[in-house]
Amino acid sequence: MKVIFVTGYWKSGTTLLQFLLAKDRNIQNIFPRNDINYDGTQFWKKYIPQYTSNNGHYIPKRIVEKMDTDTIRGWMNKFYDGSDYILLKRPQFVMNQDLIKHLWPHAYIIATKRDLLPNIYSMMRMVKLNNYDKDTIVGQYLPGWKKMRDMTMLERFVYQHCYVNNYLDKHNIYTVNYGELCDEPGYSLLKIGRYIGYDFDMVMPDITNCDNDYINGTTIRSRNDETSKGQIELANKETTFPPFTLDEINEIKEYYDKYKEIETI
Repeated sequence: MKVIFVTGYWKSGTTLLQFLLAKDRNIQNIFPRNDINYDGTQFWKKYIPQYTSNNGHYIPKRIVEKMDTDTIRGWMNKFYDGSDYILLKRPQFVMNQDLIKHLWPHAYIIATKRDLLPNIYSMMRMVKLNNYDKDTIVGQYLPGWKKMRDMTMLERFVYQHCYVNNYLDKHNIYTVNYGELCDEPGYSLLKIGRYIGYDFDMVMPDITNCDNDYINGTTIRSRNDETSKGQIELANKETTFPPFTLDEINEIKEYYDKYKEIETI
């Protein structure tokens, strides 16, 4: 079994990449699948130690080495249909390369990156769409997350964006640019194919203007997703979110200048 694990900062294009890869007949997308009755959060909470500093999102190597990996792999194997590859996605695991490699030593890890402004815009829209409390997503991904509690939401998201992308660069993790994926999906998949040693065999869907589609509520997720999160987005796809003001854009750029060279673990 060959594993492709998609990860990246929230709203950076992980679902879009998952959607594209899963269209290949030799790649089995384990989640979402309605016949599994899968809830991603509950599954990982069951097997990931919850006494870690960040609710399981960043797990130190010393904790990873104590995990019951056989149980996790066994659960996944129950749904394996014999395809050449299985496809898994978990944005929260972007900082947990040790965990992914511990579960699947030969996994192909692919992370997505997105340009600053559309990434932060999408994050802010997600908060409104899901009615998140401002403190709900304070500590996603990062060690030492408590220091973010006093940040504004915009500053917090820019800080996370810079930290995660710098982490990916530091650890030389294979990355896909969201803009390139939207503009030239065939070329992006050609490069991914070289990375995983596979020639994709699929009809390319029309995914142009993905950012505009997202702003207008016609998200890729809502077209092919039966998870509870996908259904929330589908039910609320008429929800509008105003574009950033000039003041907000300048504020985001100031935070970016402050954190763009931030050191990571």
